[in-house]
Parts: sequence; structure tokens; C-alpha cells
Amino acid sequence: MNLDNLEETRAHSAATKEAEQRAEAGEDVVLHLRLPDGATITIRQPAGVTVAYVKLLVEQQTGIPVAQQTLQLNGKALLDPFSLCDYPAMQPGSSAQLDVLVR
Repeated sequence: MNLDNLEETRAHSAATKEAEQRAEAGEDVVLHLRLPDGATITIRQPAGVTVAYVKLLVEQQTGIPVAQQTLQLNGKALLDPFSLCDYPAMQPGSSAQLDVLVR
């Protein structure tokens, strides 16, 4: 049995568990949302909220209907049922730049 691999596995498991606990506890992700007009709004939300919920917040602040929004991270569309923390770039305690596109 290789002890280095065992310690590596333990460290990885501990880090994964800690990240899951932070997400469940609701540690925030800071989102910088670039709007179609070039303006940027910043919101803080727990990492466990869904993309659909973020779209609702965008609608409340900008008037852009949820049904017309696409949120993109690094050029890739985010899917409504997923939580922010389902995306590696949006883990608890992080910040991310998202583009708000209008269909």
C-alpha cells in the first residue's frame, strides 16, 4: 500500500467535503454581470442558488425578462436548473464575470 497515495486521497476528500459544506452553508459567490448595454451590475448570492434565480434577480434589477436572458460564463451558456456551485469557476468565496445576453 502506497502511503503517499493514501494521504493524497485523504487531502482531496477533505478539500471536497469542505467545499461542499461551504456551499451548503451558503458562502457567497460575487457575480459581475455585464449587461447588453455594456453596464455592469454586481450581486452576491449563496453558491447554492440556481442560475434561474440569478436570472430573476437580473430581471428585478434591469427589467430584462427571464425568458429572454441567457447567462454566459467564458462564452458558454449556463443552464437554469444548475446551482452556481455546479460550475467550477463559481465556488463558494469566488467571483465570476457573467455576460447577460438577450434573445
